Order: sequence, then C-alpha cells, then structure tokens
Amino acid sequence: GEAVRFAGALAEAIAMVCQLLGSKNRSDQVAAVDFFVTAHQFKLPNVATGVRKMLVLIWLKDEGLKQKVTDAYISLFLSPDRTQATGVAATTGFVARNLIALIDGASLADLTSLEELVCFMVETGKVGAPVLRMLCDVFAGKVPNCSAAQRRGAIVLIGMAARARPELVKTHMKMLIRMGLAPADGSNAKKACNVHGNDDDDDGDGDEEVEGQEEEGEVAEAPAGMDLRARLDIARYTLIALKKLAPVRQKGKPAVPMRLPADHAMFRQTCDLVLAAAPEGCAQWFPFAEEALNTIYLLSEHPDRAAARLVRELRAPIFGAGGNAEEEGASAMALSELVFVVGHVALRQMTHLDDIQGEMKRRRTVADSEKEAGRRPGARASGAGSDGSGSSRGKSSSSSSSGSGRNGGGGGSGGDDDDGAPSEAGSSAHGAAGCRASALSTVSAAKSR
Repeated sequence: GEAVRFAGALAEAIAMVCQLLGSKNRSDQVAAVDFFVTAHQFKLPNVATGVRKMLVLIWLKDEGLKQKVTDAYISLFLSPDRTQATGVAATTGFVARNLIALIDGASLADLTSLEELVCFMVETGKVGAPVLRMLCDVFAGKVPNCSAAQRRGAIVLIGMAARARPELVKTHMKMLIRMGLAPADGSNAKKACNVHGNDDDDDGDGDEEVEGQEEEGEVAEAPAGMDLRARLDIARYTLIALKKLAPVRQKGKPAVPMRLPADHAMFRQTCDLVLAAAPEGCAQWFPFAEEALNTIYLLSEHPDRAAARLVRELRAPIFGAGGNAEEEGASAMALSELVFVVGHVALRQMTHLDDIQGEMKRRRTVADSEKEAGRRPGARASGAGSDGSGSSRGKSSSSSSSGSGRNGGGGGSGGDDDDGAPSEAGSSAHGAAGCRASALSTVSAAKSR
C-alpha cells in the first residue's frame, strides 16, 4: 500500500525535479543530480528524461557542477555493478553498450551536450582506448548481432570522440569509408577498399592502443537488410566523423589546411551514394547531400570537380539533351534535389574562395617571415664586415695622411717647387702609401667576413 503510493509520488515528482535542474541556485541543481542518480539506480519510471536533461549542465562555467554531472554519468553508465562481470572485455562491452544506448532517441540538443561530455571523458581518460576500439568494431560489423541503430550510435560516438582525438578517424579512415559510404548491397565495398589503399596513416604518430588496423584484403559489407533511410543517416554521421580530419582553427593562428586528392575514395564513394539515392525521393537525402558537399569542400583539393559531377548528373534526367524539362517529364522531387544541390554548391563555392584567399595570405605571411629570418643573420654579418672594413680604411687613411705629410715635409726642404706642388719623389711616395692602405683595407674586410 504505502510503498506503492510512495513510489507513485516519486514518479510524479520527477517532472518537478527536472525543473530544479534549471534553477539559479547551485544547491538545487546538485540535489537534483543526486536525486536522478539514486532514482536511476532504483529503476524508477520516466527517470531517463531527467538523466538526459542533466546533460545541459555540462555547459555551465561552474567546474564543480560540471564535474558533478560527469561523475554522475560515470557512475550510471561507465561503472558496472557488483552483479556483473568485472573483466576488461566485459567492462569494455558494458561501457560501449551504455554509451550507444544514450544515442538512441536523443534530440539534437542532447547530442550536442553529449558530445561535450564524451570529449571531456576522452580527454581525461575516463573513456579509454579499449572502449573506442569496441565502438569501431561495432560499426565495422565485427561484433555479431549488431542492429542498424547500434551501428548508427557507434559512428555518432566515434565522431564525438574524434573531436578530442582526431587520430581515431585518421587511423580508421579506410574502414569508415568502406562501411559508412558504400552502398547497402556492398557492391562497391571492395573497390573502395582497394583504391587508395594507403589512406590510413601508419606513420606512428597515432595512439597505438587505438589503431586496431584492419587486416590486409579484409572486405566488410553493410548489412543487407538496412533500409535507405538508415543507410543515408549512417552515411551522414560518417561524413561528420571524417570532417574531424581537418585541423581546428585556433584564435589568432591560421590553421594549415589538410586536403586530400580530388580522386580520393572518400569523395568518389560520397558522390556515388548521393547520385544512387537521388531517384528514390527519400527525405533523408537532403541532409545527407548537404553534409556530403560540406565534407567535399572542406577536405578535397579540388572540390569543384566533385560538385560539377553532382550538378551535371542530377541535371541530366531532368533536362536531357533537349534542355527542356517539360518535354522530358521531370518529377518535382528530382527538380528540388537539383535546385538544392546547385544552391548549396554556390554557397560553398563562395566560402571556398574566401578560404583560398585566406590561405594565400597565410602563405605570404609565412614566406615573408622566413625571408626576414633568413635576412637577419646575413645583415648582421655584412654589417660587421662593413664596420671592420670601414675602421681599417680609417686607419689606413690616417696612416697614409701622416705618411704623405712626412714625405711632403722631407721634400719641402729641397724637393718641392716654389708654387707648393709636391715634387716627383713626394708624389710617388704618396702613391705607394695609398696602395698599401688599399691592400690592408681589403685584407681586413676579408678577415671580418
């Protein structure tokens, strides 16, 4: 009786406690977090709503409250209880399953806050390399009986973790392209794997614990029963993860761009999937096509080539050879897809031109600084040499003047003419002193250099 009524009262109080999470009083927020942790442990109904709403506190500047939310999520989802196995493999699977479960049903705001939390836990080591490797295995289909929703959650989490550790995407780039961008039937999976097979960077700068390189010649295919909507959704989040390859721009410091060849497997597979899914008229096609163009313009060395291919092949079914849409009987969906792609290409092309201008300025600044740095040592050396030669010239000039004065004085007693011009003997002596002074100046300048 009373226990049931008490449980019902607690369930009704969850909505009120959710409001306390937005309170301006810090003690109310801390008490609300503690309540949801305890309620989740006792499996009260509707407690998942409050647990999700706790995520918004991760954006507060209060480091203590931020750590409180982090510890709450670690205790709820990253720490197995005593009744479960405590081995490394069991703990890794437990953490990976719980993180994937958080993605299911999350809104865009929840995903944004969860990304901040995941990045913080990856940076602090709460989510380690074994968990990241397990997420990659789930997405690659190496874990049996994984559903499309679990693979979607895995690639979303990989993209979140890659913000803190970009080498995760860099190491597994080939697998992501093969599994995330190949058609659902897997017909192009082997082709995507073989072309540019050296895309994975194995130069040793990544974390060895995270690498988990695929075996040579291994070809994995997408699940055959996955519908087009789920396929495009996974492909979109794959592109979001691959965008983490681009270096992050720091304030006041222009980032060195990271560009891949225009014929890279990533761009070819992306364009193939965009064009293959266009005739289906799926609403999920539009966000996927937008993300595809964003990725192409961010990472491709010549993004206009892929964009031109998309526009050209999307235009062909509508206008055909005659260039008249009415004669060809074009559908409204095909026309809307073409207009969408043309408009977004125009927007991204303008941004791309601005990026090119910024890159030209950066290279010019780097060239000027290197030229200035190369000029300074030479300028100091030449300055020292000119000072030395100047001083030697001054000394030789003074010595030659004194020598000529002495010669002139000696000749004045019997060698000068009456009009004060130097005699022939005095003139030759002055010339010899000048030659000696010039030779001494040249030797001194050579030594200083």
